[in-house]
Amino acid sequence: MSKVKAKRRQQNNVKSKMTLILFATVVFLLIIGQQIAHSAAKQTLNKISYSEMEAINKGMGLIKISARVQVQNEQFNAAVKAYIEEEYALALRLFEPLAMQGHSASQYYLGVLHDMGIESAGNARVAYQWYRLAAIGGDDRAQHNLAVAYAKGEGVEANLVKAMKWWMLSSLQGNADSQYNLGILYAMGQGSVQRDIVKAIKWWRKAATSGDAVAQFNLGTIYANGDSGAKNYCEAERWWVQSAESGFSEAYAALTVLRKRSDYYSCE
Repeated sequence: MSKVKAKRRQQNNVKSKMTLILFATVVFLLIIGQQIAHSAAKQTLNKISYSEMEAINKGMGLIKISARVQVQNEQFNAAVKAYIEEEYALALRLFEPLAMQGHSASQYYLGVLHDMGIESAGNARVAYQWYRLAAIGGDDRAQHNLAVAYAKGEGVEANLVKAMKWWMLSSLQGNADSQYNLGILYAMGQGSVQRDIVKAIKWWRKAATSGDAVAQFNLGTIYANGDSGAKNYCEAERWWVQSAESGFSEAYAALTVLRKRSDYYSCE
């Protein structure tokens, strides 16, 4: 009926997103790309370390700790501003001391900057190390990027099992890119991951509900091709309409083809 065309990564400061082309003949092609965008909309501005929280709970040094957090936030905001304005060398200098103090969001950004190869910072192994620290600290974007590093073998030996682990953790925090990638792996089946179209639909639906246009498109294609059972043009049309409204051009083409079919009928 139609093929699923891969989308580019969402602009959410994440390193990369695995993409899929799914043909009606169930031929899969996995592509892992890279994109680092410049959005500060979802930054964690008030994150503090466990040791600081423990001290606050015990009532020890509350004023001093609060002042430290305020200074961290001010420096972090200045670093993010430099990053957005593409003053990467300055951003690197500002993020580094915060990262050394255990500030997860700064650790994430250092990983991004090393991935970007800013000045002397380009080092996949160092990027991996910062992503890992931030991921352990709970940053879902870092968890996603760490998974990509494991999937691609960048800065660390490739390990799909570990990639799945970190994508799962990131997905459970609502990261749509990670949810999409889990859908990709289950749709293809690779290595120790068995093909499971039901699980692929589950994760694509989560990503689609968050507004992921390609996940919406892929769901439409699954239903149009009958990959999950009987063909369901109503569900296919519903998801393709959402994808088209999200700006995914291939969805318009798919809708045009669908509505010209002799067996098409309006589901409205």
